[in-house]
Amino acid sequence: MDIDAELALWVKTEREKRIRISRRMIQVHALELFQKKAAGSSAEFRASIGWLQKFLNRHNFRLRRPNTVCQKPPAEYEKVIVNFLMFVRKKL
Repeated sequence: MDIDAELALWVKTEREKRIRISRRMIQVHALELFQKKAAGSSAEFRASIGWLQKFLNRHNFRLRRPNTVCQKPPAEYEKVIVNFLMFVRKKL
């Protein structure tokens, strides 16, 4: 299995385990895989930002930041909504 496919498989399995994967984690793991596979060879690999973006596009991966938790509605939100609607009607 080539490095690209092995790395994609690693990302998928980590996501299935519900583990968050950052861009930096992908780059570090790619470097580790390359060093294992290319032991003794003079080939050079840099997991640059450009390479990372192309890797994500090739495998159709999306990395998003988690959203912040939304504000919880007030305990008496129905009363608040009714009061707001009545206020708006008075202004018209």
